[in-house]
Amino acid sequence: MDNNKRKLKYIKSNSFQSYTASGLVGGVTPAGKVRLNFYEDLPVLPDSTELEINLNNGQILGEAQNVDKEFSSVREFNCGISLDIAVAKSIHVWLGQTIKQFEAMNNPDKKI
Repeated sequence: MDNNKRKLKYIKSNSFQSYTASGLVGGVTPAGKVRLNFYEDLPVLPDSTELEINLNNGQILGEAQNVDKEFSSVREFNCGISLDIAVAKSIHVWLGQTIKQFEAMNNPDKKI
């Protein structure tokens, strides 16, 4: 191997997680980093439910009734990432290329 090439091995840490993102909020931090906070919009889980149960056989009768559900949805922030500007720019390029590939695969008549 010459001095300009490196062979990388990919590994996942034990804490690796995959998330679905509905969107993100962020901006430039006071330290000059680009901050991305990813969120997912989800239906609210009820605080509790009420069930009617047959005490003789334990069978649930009817549907569970949600109680104390104040909101219809929540925006849950799962992951925040800080990037220096060089990494942010490389991600910007990669996203542009990936979007073009996606559009080409999903619209074969469109020229890239």
